Amino acid sequence: MAHLHIQKLSYSHHSGENLFKDLHFTLPNGRTALVGRNGVGKSLLISLIKHSALCGDSDNKAQETLSSGQMTGSIDCSVLPRILEQRVIAKDTIENSNQTSLAEVFGVANKLKALKAIEKGSIDPAHFELVGDDWALQEQLNALIGDDNIQLNDPVSRFSGGELMKLSLIKLFSELDKNDILILDEPSNHLDLETKHWLVNKVMQLPCKTMIVSHDKLLLDTCDQVAELSANEIKLFTGNFDAYLEHSLQQKAAAERHLHQLDTQKKTALKQAQRDKEKAQKRASRGEKSAAKGGLPRVVANARSSKSESSAAKTKAQHEAKQRQLSVELSALKPKSKDSEICFRFSETTDKKRCLLKLDTFQNGHMSQAISIAVYHGEHWYLPGKNGSGKSSFLKSIAKNKNTLYIDQNCSFMNSDYSLLEVLSQSLPESSELSFRTLLAGNGFKGEHVHKKVDMLSGGEKMRLAMLIASSSTNSLLLLDEPDNHLDFVSKGLLARALSVFTGAYILVSHDEYFVGQCGVSNTCDALASDAGN
Repeated sequence: MAHLHIQKLSYSHHSGENLFKDLHFTLPNGRTALVGRNGVGKSLLISLIKHSALCGDSDNKAQETLSSGQMTGSIDCSVLPRILEQRVIAKDTIENSNQTSLAEVFGVANKLKALKAIEKGSIDPAHFELVGDDWALQEQLNALIGDDNIQLNDPVSRFSGGELMKLSLIKLFSELDKNDILILDEPSNHLDLETKHWLVNKVMQLPCKTMIVSHDKLLLDTCDQVAELSANEIKLFTGNFDAYLEHSLQQKAAAERHLHQLDTQKKTALKQAQRDKEKAQKRASRGEKSAAKGGLPRVVANARSSKSESSAAKTKAQHEAKQRQLSVELSALKPKSKDSEICFRFSETTDKKRCLLKLDTFQNGHMSQAISIAVYHGEHWYLPGKNGSGKSSFLKSIAKNKNTLYIDQNCSFMNSDYSLLEVLSQSLPESSELSFRTLLAGNGFKGEHVHKKVDMLSGGEKMRLAMLIASSSTNSLLLLDEPDNHLDFVSKGLLARALSVFTGAYILVSHDEYFVGQCGVSNTCDALASDAGN
């Protein structure tokens, strides 16, 4: 039976910053959700597991130097049966996508060409060697895809990101057996709602141990247990995702109550220390007056004064020890997660309700239907639609207008070679470095992190940075193309609440019903949501 066991795993960046320290984890049977705040290292952990599996060393305790840091400890995992990981096919990463066929992406183009050549009468031994036993490959792949409109010789450019993701998952699921370990990293990204439900049904039927990294509640609800990743541990919670959320809320509430109690105790201790100090000062003052009047012999007065000072010093030491103890406890309880520092904040605007966008039966070559829409300042629009219906194409077309800000899930408008400070400086040239640092600190980017390159950020961190820029563009029409894709569950909720009270206007594309429901959408454009957009 395949297994995955992590023993005392630590990882540090070249800068010396520790990301993991002494992690222990054993992947249980069934479906396990791997969750954690953006930037905690979920994708890195998966890369380390894959690295260990490819090395084929079940006792990999030597220090391994990787591209971005160093790993110590061991990941003990079975290689045969193998570990399978989700293959994400993103057409924007494929060069010359207009010429690249789906068969080439799936790695079967040469085999299909050999089959076709044999059908035409070829007796070349190289063709027969290439085909091997896969004489029914074409029929098998067509049956797997299950869509007569999709041909293996179709160019990749024809398909949306969601369609390519589904095709990738179809091929992956066809390769599984019960002795595999499957790791799915954000498998629902790009998928429309209908395809998400297809994915959920497939995941529920998986025969093998599965680890799922996702921020999509629809998919997380399929899991049997939740593994929460932090810097110092992977904590396993039995039960489904709703049970995990309830447990987390209860823990947070209990921690806040304890924090309030300790804060009250600290204030009470400070007041008591001040009262004791004042009493000691009064006693000392009375003793000095009594001695001055000659009521006590000098020796007795000095002895009492010395005793009083000793008692006061002892009381002061006790109070200081109590203060130190309370301070340590308070420090330990205060949230260290960057989630507590995230604040998607949009400024208030005083702009009159004016029309920001007006289109009458607008349609480009990639859109399945024409759109007629009038967007006024302060309106929140939702644009639903299936994969391939042209939602992103529509947003990109209207992004050419003035006073629009297009933010896609990859935050491609930001220069990946720039630092965080440089990106803000480029986007908000009228502001100062001090204001940039204040904005960044409010979203968990503090100290030397402001000099980190955009390319080094996680997907969720990029989106938080993009929303900082959007927060200063409240008089523009925000075009939000699946902004929630890379955000963790907590960050999604924070962004949704910020968008719900946003006084400007936006058009939102998202396939997460739960997220859309939290965003305070006031208008829906259904033009691309029909079956014609398939």
